[in-house]
Amino acid sequence: MKKIDDLGFVKHVRFTDDNFTANKTRIKAVLEMMIKEKFGFTWSSFARASALTPDLVELMKRSGCEFVDLGLESGSQTILDNMDKRLKKEQSLAAIRMLNDYGIISRGSFIIGYPGETSDTFSETTRMATSKCPTCGRVKMPHPPMGVQWKYPPEVRGRFSATERV
Repeated sequence: MKKIDDLGFVKHVRFTDDNFTANKTRIKAVLEMMIKEKFGFTWSSFARASALTPDLVELMKRSGCEFVDLGLESGSQTILDNMDKRLKKEQSLAAIRMLNDYGIISRGSFIIGYPGETSDTFSETTRMATSKCPTCGRVKMPHPPMGVQWKYPPEVRGRFSATERV
């Protein structure tokens, strides 16, 4: 990172490691080094909502973090459980609050149409995505792994076509 900073023209660094915040010891050491070095660039990354703590978010801010992408996936605990996300909706909301408290922009990524999605779970997700909990959000459609065919229950099949409004 010192070499990047020494270039003199880099204003922002994006860490694209999905697990950037997963190893608490490593991320703390990296952030403390960034604070000590006083780099002239800001940074952003992906983070798992359950990995964020007040102490970590404070270090992130002090080290120049401006923006964090969170894979929130759904505003419905039912769908999070269907995904085996191992994340509670409350953890997502707490992570967003922490980031907001420190002035770090958060973007939530949401998936709609996951197996088990209903009008109710869809509404939970759209409420979360539009409630300004994350600073901004993006929505994507799921796709099964190669060679896997999802079997939607009859009441959901075809519900989330590209032209239909839910």
